[in-house]
Amino acid sequence: MTCKNHTKLATFWLKPAALLGALAGLAACSVADPLTVRSTLGAPAPASMQIAMAMPEGGGGAPLSQMASALKKSFETRGMQIAPEGKLIADYALAVTPATIGVQRAPSREGPQNTIWISPPRLAERFDECEAMELRGTLLLINRETSEVSYRGKARTIDCEFGDAAITALADGLVADYIAKAGR
Repeated sequence: MTCKNHTKLATFWLKPAALLGALAGLAACSVADPLTVRSTLGAPAPASMQIAMAMPEGGGGAPLSQMASALKKSFETRGMQIAPEGKLIADYALAVTPATIGVQRAPSREGPQNTIWISPPRLAERFDECEAMELRGTLLLINRETSEVSYRGKARTIDCEFGDAAITALADGLVADYIAKAGR
């Protein structure tokens, strides 16, 4: 009978201890979210394997220049040539924002529960080990002859900080998605 009571007592104390251990582990959780890509194909792309890269006005700063270099390398690695006379024009954008800030399509008249998010805010911030940041990239491929969009891809990832590798992975993810969807 004593063993039975000790077992109950031990079980009673182990549950809160396990819960506290789990909560302590959550406090040191990593904020890294894997890269996700959402995209749509538009008008058929020309058969040409040449792409012209749009350059931002004023150079766009170091991160955007790095995005341009990463896209160029990713296209070339997959057999597509970068040339000023390319039949597809690649336009791109890059943004880094605090992950607690969301981007919504338009405010909903029916209340916040009906909001359509382009990029939802991160809600787990109290367990984050740092100020989580979101890296978002967009790749737009436009048919030079028809001015129609052939591909629109958006990629995002969340982490504590982003370096060269994260921008390269984002560019690779977008280009790989285009190649897979367009059957190139």
